[in-house]
Amino acid sequence: MKSFEKKSINMLAAILFVSLIIFSGCSVKETSAGINIDEAERIIRMDAEGDVIHYEETLFWDEEAFSEILEDESRFLVTSKNEFSDTFGADADNFDVELVEDNNSAVFSCDIHEKFNGERYDFLWFLNPLGLDFIDSSFSRSEKQLSWGGVLEGKKTVIVLSFSFSIDNCHAHVWENE
Repeated sequence: MKSFEKKSINMLAAILFVSLIIFSGCSVKETSAGINIDEAERIIRMDAEGDVIHYEETLFWDEEAFSEILEDESRFLVTSKNEFSDTFGADADNFDVELVEDNNSAVFSCDIHEKFNGERYDFLWFLNPLGLDFIDSSFSRSEKQLSWGGVLEGKKTVIVLSFSFSIDNCHAHVWENE
């Protein structure tokens, strides 16, 4: 497939996705890669609020693995915190884990600091370790969100970044669209 055809198809997919979001008035349920959020094995959500990015990662487990997590929730929190720090190296605090037995999920959350310079949010800390890029990895952008779906580390993954304002972005930064 020629580069022009690929770009046209990607542009059409992005337009359809944004139209769906705008006209349905709902949040992201399906990503640009076609992974339905209900089928994801890993969901990463980030909400930017002032100079803090609220990070939340939900992982879904089979019953056996989840029962092991339930046996030692505090160890799971420490392990999750260490993995987060080792992977992303971000200045973070307010670490927490919530275990949801209804769907065998673990929700890891924290607050990330020093990634807003007063004008734009920097997501290099997050994107680089995952081998992603807002533009080259075909994140979809709606008025106030960036989203992506695909496979990371063998898991169907959905990523949704939400902002309280209309956004614009480059490869790894987001700022208010004025």
